[in-house]
Amino acid sequence: MANFCSNCGTKVEQTWNACPKCGTALGGGVNSQSTPQYYTASYTQTVQKSSSWKKHKHSALALIFANIGLFGILFTGVGLIFGILAITFGIKGIRRDEDRVMAILGIIVGGIDLILGIIVLIIVINIISNY
Repeated sequence: MANFCSNCGTKVEQTWNACPKCGTALGGGVNSQSTPQYYTASYTQTVQKSSSWKKHKHSALALIFANIGLFGILFTGVGLIFGILAITFGIKGIRRDEDRVMAILGIIVGGIDLILGIIVLIIVINIISNY
């Protein structure tokens, strides 16, 4: 069975006098549990961090769609479509996500996409109608 430091959870040998990581004296401070509490807490924190995507999903998608819309304005319909998507996901992000700043930015840039997309569409229609 493995031994662990009772302070930091580092794996130690029974013959050692101090923990090589934190320096805690091991003359009775050795924990012979199979899984130290330190590692359990560290694993729990890692699992909680990995779920942060769910907390910002709609806001992040709003920004992604808004940026695609900005780069796609030259292609007439793309700015309109991605502008609408950015605004939609931005509104969902404000209601559901923790980071509302990203959602608001998605709405603002999505609105710019929408306006510029309409302007480009009007220009293209005028050019086509003149031929």
